[in-house]
Amino acid sequence: MVRYSGSVATSTMNTTARGRRLPGRPQNLISTLNPKSLQTADYMDLSSRKCVWTRFKHKSNSDGSRSIFRYFHEGRHLVPFPGKCAGFLYYHRDSHAAPLEGGLRFRCTPDNLPTSFSSGYDLLWPTGVPWQVIVPQLARPTYQQFSDQLLRENLASQTQISQCRELFGAAKVVPSLILFRLGQEFPVNFASPVALTIVGEKRHTVVITDIFTAYAPPGGFSRSAPATPGFQNLELDERQLRERRRVYPFIGSAVARFEPSMVDGRRVLHMRILRLVRPVVSAFLNYKGRLLEPQEGELLTVSPRGGRGAPEPWKCDLSRRNNTAAGLRALWDVSQTL
Repeated sequence: MVRYSGSVATSTMNTTARGRRLPGRPQNLISTLNPKSLQTADYMDLSSRKCVWTRFKHKSNSDGSRSIFRYFHEGRHLVPFPGKCAGFLYYHRDSHAAPLEGGLRFRCTPDNLPTSFSSGYDLLWPTGVPWQVIVPQLARPTYQQFSDQLLRENLASQTQISQCRELFGAAKVVPSLILFRLGQEFPVNFASPVALTIVGEKRHTVVITDIFTAYAPPGGFSRSAPATPGFQNLELDERQLRERRRVYPFIGSAVARFEPSMVDGRRVLHMRILRLVRPVVSAFLNYKGRLLEPQEGELLTVSPRGGRGAPEPWKCDLSRRNNTAAGLRALWDVSQTL
């Protein structure tokens, strides 16, 4: 995680004023998901906890059942919420959001006063994007009390909830990050493919396998020394280097987004590296390949085929007939209607 810092003035235990507790009030019993309606008693402290149980004070919400929240899974390991993580659970939806876009976020604040909401910051995942429970997840039975509350407060509609249930049906897992439109941010790892779930009129699974790769030349590249954290997790197959296979020339991670453009009358998407989460490090000492080092704030850039000519932004041609282009076309089409 890249942004966890923050100070907490009080604990989550039922406060009405800074540092003063109300006896007898259950922990994590909240009243609203609307950031404009927050009360001091809605303040929660998630610091270093692996699981957090939450329910609403309205007895009509799914018979008072509780829902559990977790921070992050790393393989089979459950990573606890970071330290100094206290604030308010709330519903977030961008003003230019797609129809099924939106979700719960956690706003870390310096104290338990609702007026501190605007000076706080959203809790992030280790990937650099906001921790969230999105509407398609909230539409599942596990979070019934939250979909009930969204409907109660007119933060979501029954149509939205029903459409999410139709799209994902009985799926055991709903991805925690789904792209609904262009401009949405998503995490990327420079040493792995980009795998995305996209929702337009239907659901798409997109895997861009070669976006961060380059061909190893005859004789291969010379490896860099594993002097940076995370290098040991990069798998470089010696056979790939000998046989001119694709390799990942850089390690590191970032938050990115797609940006639309027209090239020679065709619709294309570029990728902008918005901010780095883990610094970019070259995996090879003498690397000279198609992919240029990703730069924060810049479009991902590649050398033209054959190595002749000036570098140009990476692009995906949406006129192609493959799953990747079909999924990304859905993003373009939805964005035109917003």
